[in-house]
Amino acid sequence: MTAALDRPGATTLLTAWTLQPVAVGVIVVLALLYVRNLRRVSRPWPRGRTATFAAGLVLMLWTSCGFPQVYGSSLYWVWTTQTLTL
Repeated sequence: MTAALDRPGATTLLTAWTLQPVAVGVIVVLALLYVRNLRRVSRPWPRGRTATFAAGLVLMLWTSCGFPQVYGSSLYWVWTTQTLTL
């Protein structure tokens, strides 16, 4: 039997985490591939694109290991949001 989750609050959005090794592995591989291919580009690469890609990886990490992952099995709207975000 699993313990009931607390009612989510504003601070829970940033403090509720669970480790998902597959998701973390995918994110690390994507980051390494991006950096490897970034070094192969001969012309200057806009920093905005790199920042946007990094923000996407952070959002993917939060969606797959943060609040949506913790509360996704308990609250239907969180699961729906997690699915749409990923």
